[in-house]
Amino acid sequence: MSGFLIAGFAGLAVAIFSLSWLQDWAHKIAWVSLAFFTAGLAMSIIAAGINWGAVFWQEPRTNSALQILAAGLMVQVANSWAIPYRLKGTLNFFLAVFLIWLIQITPLVLHPGNAARSTTSMAIRFTFFALYALCTLAAAWIVITWQGNHHISRIPGEVQS
Repeated sequence: MSGFLIAGFAGLAVAIFSLSWLQDWAHKIAWVSLAFFTAGLAMSIIAAGINWGAVFWQEPRTNSALQILAAGLMVQVANSWAIPYRLKGTLNFFLAVFLIWLIQITPLVLHPGNAARSTTSMAIRFTFFALYALCTLAAAWIVITWQGNHHISRIPGEVQS
Protein backbone atom coordinates (compact mmCIF):
# COMPACT_ATOMS: atom_id res chain seq x y z
CA MET A 1 0.00 0.00 0.00
CA SER A 2 2.95 2.32 0.61
CA GLY A 3 3.96 1.89 -3.02
CA PHE A 4 0.46 2.77 -4.20
CA LEU A 5 0.68 5.96 -2.13
CA ILE A 6 4.10 6.84 -3.56
CA ALA A 7 2.81 6.19 -7.09
CA GLY A 8 -0.27 8.27 -6.27
CA PHE A 9 1.69 11.30 -5.12
CA ALA A 10 3.99 10.97 -8.13
CA GLY A 11 0.79 10.72 -10.21
CA LEU A 12 -0.43 14.00 -8.75
CA ALA A 13 2.83 15.66 -9.85
CA VAL A 14 2.42 14.07 -13.31
CA ALA A 15 -1.19 15.31 -13.49
CA ILE A 16 -0.05 18.85 -12.73
CA PHE A 17 3.21 19.01 -14.71
CA SER A 18 2.81 16.20 -17.33
CA LEU A 19 6.29 14.79 -16.71
CA SER A 20 6.76 11.66 -18.79
CA TRP A 21 9.86 10.50 -16.87
CA LEU A 22 8.00 10.69 -13.55
CA GLN A 23 5.01 8.83 -15.00
CA ASP A 24 7.40 6.10 -16.12
CA TRP A 25 8.66 5.73 -12.54
CA ALA A 26 5.13 5.90 -11.08
CA HIS A 27 3.91 3.24 -13.50
CA LYS A 28 6.68 0.83 -12.50
CA ILE A 29 6.22 1.58 -8.79
CA ALA A 30 2.49 0.88 -9.10
CA TRP A 31 3.05 -2.44 -10.96
CA VAL A 32 5.54 -3.63 -8.33
CA SER A 33 3.15 -2.47 -5.59
CA LEU A 34 0.33 -4.40 -7.21
CA ALA A 35 2.49 -7.55 -7.31
CA PHE A 36 3.47 -7.18 -3.64
CA PHE A 37 -0.12 -6.39 -2.64
CA THR A 38 -1.35 -9.47 -4.51
CA ALA A 39 1.28 -11.66 -2.83
CA GLY A 40 0.36 -10.24 0.58
CA LEU A 41 -3.33 -10.84 -0.03
CA ALA A 42 -2.62 -14.42 -1.13
CA MET A 43 -0.57 -15.04 2.02
CA SER A 44 -3.28 -13.55 4.21
CA ILE A 45 -5.88 -15.81 2.58
CA ILE A 46 -3.66 -18.84 3.29
CA ALA A 47 -3.12 -17.66 6.88
CA ALA A 48 -6.88 -17.17 7.36
CA GLY A 49 -7.50 -20.71 6.16
CA ILE A 50 -4.90 -22.09 8.56
CA ASN A 51 -5.83 -19.95 11.59
CA TRP A 52 -9.61 -19.84 11.26
CA GLY A 53 -10.25 -23.02 9.29
CA ALA A 54 -11.68 -21.13 6.31
CA VAL A 55 -11.56 -17.80 4.52
CA PHE A 56 -14.41 -15.47 5.48
CA TRP A 57 -14.88 -13.80 2.09
CA GLN A 58 -17.50 -11.36 3.41
CA GLU A 59 -15.13 -10.01 6.07
CA PRO A 60 -14.84 -6.25 5.41
CA ARG A 61 -11.01 -6.13 5.27
CA THR A 62 -10.91 -9.05 2.83
CA ASN A 63 -13.57 -7.37 0.72
CA SER A 64 -11.63 -4.07 0.77
CA ALA A 65 -8.39 -5.79 -0.20
CA LEU A 66 -10.11 -7.43 -3.18
CA GLN A 67 -11.55 -4.04 -4.21
CA ILE A 68 -8.09 -2.44 -4.00
CA LEU A 69 -6.65 -5.30 -6.05
CA ALA A 70 -9.35 -4.87 -8.73
CA ALA A 71 -8.98 -1.06 -8.82
CA GLY A 72 -5.19 -1.32 -8.94
CA LEU A 73 -5.32 -3.75 -11.84
CA MET A 74 -7.77 -1.55 -13.75
CA VAL A 75 -5.59 1.55 -13.23
CA GLN A 76 -2.44 -0.29 -14.31
CA VAL A 77 -4.06 -1.69 -17.43
CA ALA A 78 -5.46 1.76 -18.32
CA ASN A 79 -2.03 3.32 -17.70
CA SER A 80 -0.54 0.87 -20.21
CA TRP A 81 -2.69 2.40 -22.96
CA ALA A 82 -1.69 5.36 -25.11
CA ILE A 83 -3.42 8.05 -23.09
CA PRO A 84 -2.05 11.46 -22.01
CA TYR A 85 0.41 11.47 -19.11
CA ARG A 86 -1.82 13.80 -17.11
CA LEU A 87 -4.65 11.27 -17.24
CA LYS A 88 -2.27 8.48 -16.24
CA GLY A 89 -1.06 10.54 -13.30
CA THR A 90 -4.63 11.35 -12.30
CA LEU A 91 -5.53 7.65 -12.32
CA ASN A 92 -2.57 6.84 -10.05
CA PHE A 93 -3.56 9.66 -7.72
CA PHE A 94 -7.19 8.55 -7.56
CA LEU A 95 -6.09 4.99 -6.77
CA ALA A 96 -4.14 6.32 -3.76
CA VAL A 97 -7.13 8.42 -2.68
CA PHE A 98 -9.42 5.39 -3.09
CA LEU A 99 -7.04 3.29 -1.00
CA ILE A 100 -6.95 5.83 1.84
CA TRP A 101 -10.73 6.34 1.72
CA LEU A 102 -11.49 2.62 1.69
CA ILE A 103 -9.18 1.92 4.63
CA GLN A 104 -10.87 4.68 6.62
CA ILE A 105 -14.43 3.48 6.03
CA THR A 106 -13.85 -0.29 6.31
CA PRO A 107 -15.06 -1.58 9.68
CA LEU A 108 -12.91 -3.89 11.77
CA VAL A 109 -14.56 -7.27 12.38
CA LEU A 110 -11.92 -9.99 12.60
CA HIS A 111 -8.84 -7.77 12.26
CA PRO A 112 -7.39 -5.62 15.06
CA GLY A 113 -6.95 -1.92 14.32
CA ASN A 114 -3.16 -1.97 14.54
CA ALA A 115 -1.88 -5.32 15.74
CA ALA A 116 1.80 -4.45 15.45
CA ARG A 117 1.59 -1.31 17.57
CA SER A 118 -1.02 -2.49 20.06
CA THR A 119 0.78 -5.67 21.11
CA THR A 120 3.08 -5.81 24.11
CA SER A 121 5.22 -8.45 22.38
CA MET A 122 8.43 -6.92 21.08
CA ALA A 123 8.95 -10.02 18.89
CA ILE A 124 5.67 -9.36 17.03
CA ARG A 125 6.52 -5.67 16.65
CA PHE A 126 10.05 -6.37 15.43
CA THR A 127 8.85 -9.04 13.01
CA PHE A 128 6.22 -6.75 11.50
CA PHE A 129 8.53 -3.77 11.07
CA ALA A 130 11.43 -5.94 9.84
CA LEU A 131 9.20 -7.59 7.22
CA TYR A 132 7.86 -4.18 6.19
CA ALA A 133 11.41 -2.84 5.79
CA LEU A 134 12.60 -5.91 3.87
CA CYS A 135 9.60 -5.84 1.53
CA THR A 136 10.04 -2.11 0.96
CA LEU A 137 13.72 -2.59 0.13
CA ALA A 138 12.93 -5.52 -2.17
CA ALA A 139 10.23 -3.51 -3.96
CA ALA A 140 12.55 -0.51 -4.33
CA TRP A 141 15.31 -2.76 -5.70
CA ILE A 142 12.90 -4.27 -8.24
CA VAL A 143 11.68 -0.85 -9.40
CA ILE A 144 15.21 0.56 -9.69
CA THR A 145 16.45 -2.54 -11.51
CA TRP A 146 13.43 -2.52 -13.83
CA GLN A 147 13.82 1.17 -14.52
CA GLY A 148 17.52 0.63 -15.15
CA ASN A 149 19.17 3.34 -17.19
CA HIS A 150 15.94 4.09 -19.06
CA HIS A 151 15.37 7.25 -17.02
CA ILE A 152 18.73 8.65 -18.14
CA SER A 153 17.53 8.74 -21.75
CA ARG A 154 14.72 11.10 -20.81
CA ILE A 155 15.18 14.78 -20.22
CA PRO A 156 14.11 15.58 -16.62
CA GLY A 157 12.22 18.70 -17.68
CA GLU A 158 10.48 17.01 -20.60
CA VAL A 159 6.79 17.83 -20.78
CA GLN A 160 4.10 16.13 -22.84
CA SER A 161 0.65 17.54 -23.53
